[in-house]
Amino acid sequence: MDNIKDIYSYVTDKVQKITSALYRVTDLLSDKEPLKWTLRDKAIGLYDELVSIKNTKDKDRLLDDSLKSFSQITKSLELISSGVCVSNRNFEILKREYSLLRDFIEGKKSDMANDPKILLEMSMFNSKKKQETNTLINNGHRNLITGINEPETNSFYGEGKQQEINPQSRKGKVLDLLKSGPAKSVNEIAINFSGEVSEKSIQRDLLDLVKMGKISAMGDKRWRKYEYAKPVDFHI
Repeated sequence: MDNIKDIYSYVTDKVQKITSALYRVTDLLSDKEPLKWTLRDKAIGLYDELVSIKNTKDKDRLLDDSLKSFSQITKSLELISSGVCVSNRNFEILKREYSLLRDFIEGKKSDMANDPKILLEMSMFNSKKKQETNTLINNGHRNLITGINEPETNSFYGEGKQQEINPQSRKGKVLDLLKSGPAKSVNEIAINFSGEVSEKSIQRDLLDLVKMGKISAMGDKRWRKYEYAKPVDFHI
């Protein structure tokens, strides 16, 4: 695989599938397990790094950061798979798939870092793939992780439509709040629930809405804010 466009396409497709798989597999963990949220945050961070690499000027630095993220994720997966309270088979498979993708990127790092072309079509391709993954993470699937290397018709990526939000649900109220105003932080959103809902619960709802493509996140950590994501049409 020497064509740079094919390399980017492969990396984007692969990280999309593994990220979706990780979200489904970590559903096996209790919400009180810190590693569950650590893994999800690191997985989304790595996904964001890899889909943005094409349009990043300092590709070498971003690739180095991505390789570090791979190591952090595999170490966390090792911690979980060594436990006795959950089945470790799915976590072992995830660790293997992350390791394979990391090895591929290490082998192609020079090609990716020195690519001089910034193609508009690849920018649109990566944006579309990111939008699709936000939807796929929340869609149904037939298996948790088996079939990660099988044809897409046998994979865990559901073929259903994007999940609809009940306007009367908590997520629906959060979405409605963001539709009618500017970007807000977790604290600003939680205030609207008059102390009846914890910020941690609001945070989980916001993460779910981001994965579904309903809202967008801006900024890092305590400065992060969320805004309503208007539908975008892509023509490639």
